[in-house]
Amino acid sequence: MSQDVETCIRCRAEAFESFGGVTRTLLLDNLKSGVLKANLYDPELNPLYEAYSKHAGFIPLPASWRVATPQHKGKVESNVDYVQDNALKGKRFESIDEQNAHLRKWNKTWASTRIHGTTKRQVRVMFM
Repeated sequence: MSQDVETCIRCRAEAFESFGGVTRTLLLDNLKSGVLKANLYDPELNPLYEAYSKHAGFIPLPASWRVATPQHKGKVESNVDYVQDNALKGKRFESIDEQNAHLRKWNKTWASTRIHGTTKRQVRVMFM
């Protein structure tokens, strides 16, 4: 519910724990908690986020090539639509814990077992 750097770091850490590993690179959406100054050649990362990325072992890639053009971030934005249209559509939850439990089950039984449309590989295999 917050986009401050501490929340973003905690969410990434929980996601990596849930997936059972850390991705090599992570595309950032130029959110100030991760990117202080977007620039194609020399972006300025939030120092706390940059330190976390080094600690966790991933390379943060700011979406700096086309600042303020969301149509060029289809791969990033499409994941939100995928979850909303498949896991959450028509559902209501009494609490965030209930929603998270539902999403964990959905991810385990559906999202991570499916064959990804672009890579043509089972999603969970890409996190092993």
